Amino acid sequence: MSLFEKSKTSSAQPTKSAAKVKTGKGALGAPLLPQVDLLPAEIRAGRGFARVKRMLAGVVVLALLSAGGMYLFVQDQNTRADDHLANAQDTATRLAREKAQYGEVTAVLAAINQTQTARMLGMATEVSWKSYLDAITAVLPDDVTITMFEVTNGSPTAPLVAGADPLSTPGVGTVVFVAHSPTLPKASDWLDGLESIPGFSDPTLQESRVDAVDAEPYYEVTSTIQVGAEALAGRTFGLEGGSN
Repeated sequence: MSLFEKSKTSSAQPTKSAAKVKTGKGALGAPLLPQVDLLPAEIRAGRGFARVKRMLAGVVVLALLSAGGMYLFVQDQNTRADDHLANAQDTATRLAREKAQYGEVTAVLAAINQTQTARMLGMATEVSWKSYLDAITAVLPDDVTITMFEVTNGSPTAPLVAGADPLSTPGVGTVVFVAHSPTLPKASDWLDGLESIPGFSDPTLQESRVDAVDAEPYYEVTSTIQVGAEALAGRTFGLEGGSN
């Protein structure tokens, strides 16, 4: 073999770095013929890079789809929140209109409450004096005439009234009356009769003196009585102004 033929033969054989020889067995167990991968390394690297680019493109697409889904979800939540806010504002506006319609009713009710409060304060120390005057007349002797009847009432700010006698118990009121009697009354019977009236306490005989009218002598007797809380009328008023 000539030198030229050796050189040609050696150049036709691939080197170990430029080609890969594949060996193995076939499907029937027969040995495969040797196969040589003659693709350059640059082409194989390019194909691998293309696969990587396809994978990255898929990841980017998935990320975009996820971002789009999140955006749609947030938009839906914002729309729902806006709807709730609009409904709440509509309700507030409607209630404000209704409140304006009933504003006059509220003012009337407030005036009624103020009137009731004033009546309750004004009547807190009310006593049915006519019935007590009749009760005093009933326990006095038949020939005794009351000529003066004076009442001192307590007030909501100062409900207790001191009696004429320092030893008497303060009450919601004090009664002072003057009576004419043709004879000198018996003090014990006089005081017992007054004290028997419910709501009265600590009766006293302040003064007894003799006077005359048309030469007819008589005794002028001055008495005081303390009025207790049991004598209060305790009336209440309803919305229609009636009292109980």
